[in-house]
Amino acid sequence: MLPWDGTPLGFLKDDMMINITMIQGFRYHYLDLQELGHQKVVVIMRQIRNSYPCVIDELKEYFGLVKTGTHSIRYKGRLYLLIPGAIYRRVPVPSQESIRNIFAFRDLMGCRTYLSHIRLRGEEYVSLAEYGSRVLPRDNCISMRVMKEYFEQYSISQSVRNLISCMIENGRHCKSSAGITNILMDFRALVEDTVDRVDPDCIWISSYLVDRLECRLS
Repeated sequence: MLPWDGTPLGFLKDDMMINITMIQGFRYHYLDLQELGHQKVVVIMRQIRNSYPCVIDELKEYFGLVKTGTHSIRYKGRLYLLIPGAIYRRVPVPSQESIRNIFAFRDLMGCRTYLSHIRLRGEEYVSLAEYGSRVLPRDNCISMRVMKEYFEQYSISQSVRNLISCMIENGRHCKSSAGITNILMDFRALVEDTVDRVDPDCIWISSYLVDRLECRLS
């Protein structure tokens, strides 16, 4: 059983790929990873440039969000993102605070965001398509439709503050000293701890994310 903790798995060979099936626009791969110390598993594979998508997913739980579960693997000299081979249904997304928080998190991470990026897995809404290799410029992430339906009367900054409240409640910060400076320092530490575990080469994202958070909290 894969831990789905964002870590790299190594190198994939042709004889490890058993079958490929298309379901609802996703390409499902049946892989035999016994040579890498794991079992056979069904995954969705997507080519990526670096491990930033894995870092994003590992940060979700600190902010009260459901993580998808990821790994990275190299195949024929290229890097691929793996996510669990579950069924991700495209359904009408409800207008509620938890969904706004997902959109706000994607904005904080600098991910391009559309309604279709929220899918239903079982009974939980998850955020998909975090394939970007860089942090997008501010105010260039969330689509106009998402802004109109979810943030017309409720700002992204308010949702980001909700995320920070979750971070504090999850023990990532002392409530008694939660000023902006301390929050930014703790957020940086959280990002860098996650990067160090997933892929130290992604350390460059720390400053970008801290800058985005500071702008949303100001």
